[in-house]
Amino acid sequence: MKIINIGKVPPPIGGVTTFIKRLKYYLDKNNIDNMFIDISGIDTERKRSEGYLCLGVFRAFVKILQAPKSVIMFHTAKPQMLAAASVLSIKHRIVIFVHGETTITVSVHRGIWRKALANIDYFLTPTEELKDKLGVHFPEMKRRVISVPFILFPEKSKNLSDQSVIALKNKVDYLLGIYACELKFYKGLDLYGLDMAIELIHSLRQKGYNVGLIMLLPDISNHEFYISLCRKIKELKLEDYIVRIEKAIEDASSLYRLIDLYIRPTNTDGDAFSIWESLYVKTPVLASDITVRPEGCILFESRNQEAFNDRAEEVLRNYPLYKEKVMKLEIHGSEDKLIRMLERITKAGEKKNDS
Repeated sequence: MKIINIGKVPPPIGGVTTFIKRLKYYLDKNNIDNMFIDISGIDTERKRSEGYLCLGVFRAFVKILQAPKSVIMFHTAKPQMLAAASVLSIKHRIVIFVHGETTITVSVHRGIWRKALANIDYFLTPTEELKDKLGVHFPEMKRRVISVPFILFPEKSKNLSDQSVIALKNKVDYLLGIYACELKFYKGLDLYGLDMAIELIHSLRQKGYNVGLIMLLPDISNHEFYISLCRKIKELKLEDYIVRIEKAIEDASSLYRLIDLYIRPTNTDGDAFSIWESLYVKTPVLASDITVRPEGCILFESRNQEAFNDRAEEVLRNYPLYKEKVMKLEIHGSEDKLIRMLERITKAGEKKNDS
């Protein structure tokens, strides 16, 4: 059976779109019959040259409906995708990659959309904790949830050449970094903790630490939110110590390799790939305790600014120690586990079809 992925590949660049692109690479590398349909409508000529089928949502739906029985993989559970999956499940096997708790819980609450989950054959989660959470939210689908790591690294990585970043790196003793694929709120709070990061830099500089911050913000379309962040930076007189990269970086690990500390003060999260990328290039990570984090992460209580500030100060005071710890970590990709799991799902679909 062919594997058909439907979603968006870079650009736009984000954790999920980057994962989809790397998944295609490893499926191709392992000679697994697959098709990737990009529905972003962005940079279609280049994407077609790289082997993607670029279609609008409706044309993609028709294309899959007409295809021989396949394993169809979605990377979101938005209502329109669930509706499509429900129809396609009549003919195909359906898999949803659950990249974070909000992938399903924000989109699906009750009624018809919740019932649509019954048509999904498998839900793949990157951690056991997320698998357990889905079992609590949706006990009816518990037996169809499989946990397998989503850790896919690029085989090659480039060095970052952004002059504003390099200039700030040379200006400060410690350079911190934060990434938000979009500006959004969760439960009324800044999801990625950008507000907390700005407050952290202000607090550390007030205490005499010569620190700077790189904010990777590829999507600033939420103008009101963005203006409020800029205003806060200006009010705290941090314009010379915070650089905003307002475009996507194809390989964000090139930034994480350059900084001294990656911070992830999110108030909800999945198995954040930015954390894995940072640890992979041997950069210490300070993250909220909102979810289970990889070994080697330094944790603080979620949305607790004082705890965040104190923990960051402790890391900087003892930076050689924390750097040494992360240098000793052995971080590997999970491509073998993920590919083997997808092969098992495909073979299970073939057996069911034969019976």
